[in-house]
Amino acid sequence: CSYTITTQCSTTTLVGVACQSSILPEGSIRLFGGSTSGEGRVEILFNGRWGRICSTLWDITDGEVACRELGFGTDNVSIPTFDSFPGEDNNIQPIWLSELQCSSSPQSLSECFHLEPTGFADCYSVFDSFALLRCGKIV
Repeated sequence: CSYTITTQCSTTTLVGVACQSSILPEGSIRLFGGSTSGEGRVEILFNGRWGRICSTLWDITDGEVACRELGFGTDNVSIPTFDSFPGEDNNIQPIWLSELQCSSSPQSLSECFHLEPTGFADCYSVFDSFALLRCGKIV
């Protein structure tokens, strides 16, 4: 991380530097809130903010694409139910994608068809309104 040092500071001026080693591109995904690195709520980065993917039409094929994108195997991929998932619900988080329809060929969720443009998603589920996933082992 680059920064400039100046000697024009006084005891009443406070300064800090925060460096980030890598900036993730728009459309990056992660699994959040699971008890292991291979499970959790599927989140996508849009406009610099992590958001949910709606569970409407979320299925095993979508999950396999997400697991592959994250570097996990696609053997034993499962879609946990909301009741069995140990993660927390975060209803203040935006829903960025809804009604994903992946085929088995895409390498990322952003390549999959989805009904609404990213960032303008509707979600018809009230309680289980986010996509959950358990992936296979890291490949």
